[in-house]
Amino acid sequence: MAVKNHLKLRHSTKICAKEQEVKERILEDAKKKFSNSIPALKNNQQFVLDVCIFVENELAKKKVDKKKYDKKAIVIDALNELFTLDEEDIVRISSSIDFLHQNGNIKRDKLSKRFLRGLADFVLNFFLRK
Repeated sequence: MAVKNHLKLRHSTKICAKEQEVKERILEDAKKKFSNSIPALKNNQQFVLDVCIFVENELAKKKVDKKKYDKKAIVIDALNELFTLDEEDIVRISSSIDFLHQNGNIKRDKLSKRFLRGLADFVLNFFLRK
C-alpha cells in the first residue's frame, strides 16, 4: 500500500499561505521598481494607495472569498517588512487606509485592463521562453 506524502492544509493555513504570497509579491515588485528610493516612500500616501490596490487585485485574481482575508493587515505587514515601521507609523498608515477605504479610493482594476495586462504578460512570457 502506497503512503501519501501530501500534506493536507487546513483552510486557515491556506489563507495564511496566500497572504504570504501576496506580501512577497508586493516586496518583490517594490524592490524591483523603486530600488533607489524605497526609504522615501515610507511617508508617501500614493504608495500606500498603490499597495492597497495591488492587494485588492491580487485577491481578485485568486478568485477567493475576500471577506476571509484581512487586507489591511496584509498591507501593513508588507510595508512593515519593507520599511521596519514603528508603532506611530503603523497607526498613521492604518488611519490612512481607513480614510482611503471610506472615500472609495481603493478599487480593483477594470476587467478590460486586467485582461489586457494578462494578455501582455502571456505574450512577453511566450517570446522570452524561446
